Order: sequence, then structure tokens, then C-alpha cells
Amino acid sequence: MAPKSTNAKKEAGRAKKAENEAKKQQVAAADKERKEAESWGEGAKSKKSKEDKEEKRRAELARKAENARLLAEEEASLPSKAKPAPKAGTKKSAKDVKPAGPGAIAAGDGL
Repeated sequence: MAPKSTNAKKEAGRAKKAENEAKKQQVAAADKERKEAESWGEGAKSKKSKEDKEEKRRAELARKAENARLLAEEEASLPSKAKPAPKAGTKKSAKDVKPAGPGAIAAGDGL
């Protein structure tokens, strides 16, 4: 038996139809994957809030460091004040004054 002759147009049409069907399936799969990824992302917390907090913390640390540096510069630029000497005779010694205890009244040291 001789081989059957094939219809070239018919075979080309079938091949083209198979390619188009494969492309449609790929698009549908990609669309399904995208929708599933969106649905998973809806209820989840984003990393944006963590990144924002970290950025604020770094900015706060930088601000504090700058304030400390400026304070140190300002203190260094101010002339230091010498402490004045205490005046003689104004301070009373704690040893001279004795508080009266419960035995002082009984002993008759008086009021």
C-alpha cells in the first residue's frame, strides 16, 4: 500500500490552532497566578511599615547625635566659670549643735 497523501493546508491549520490554544492556556495560567498572588497579598502586612519605622528610627538617632554634637561645641565655646570661695563664718558646724533626745529632758539639761 502506498502512503496516504496528506493535505498540507489542513495540517498547517491544525498546527496553528494548537499553537493558539497553547498561548491561551499560558495567558490563562499567568492571569490565574497573578490573581492568586494578589489575594495572598491582601490580608498580609506589608514590609513598608517596618521600613518606615526603621527609617524614622535612623533619622531620630541622627538628630540626637547632631544635637549632642552641637551641645558639646557650645559648651566648649563658653568660658568656664570659677566657683566662688565660700565666705568664712557663715556656715555653722553640725558638731556644735546637738539635738535633744528623750534622755536630755530626763537628765535635766533643760529646755
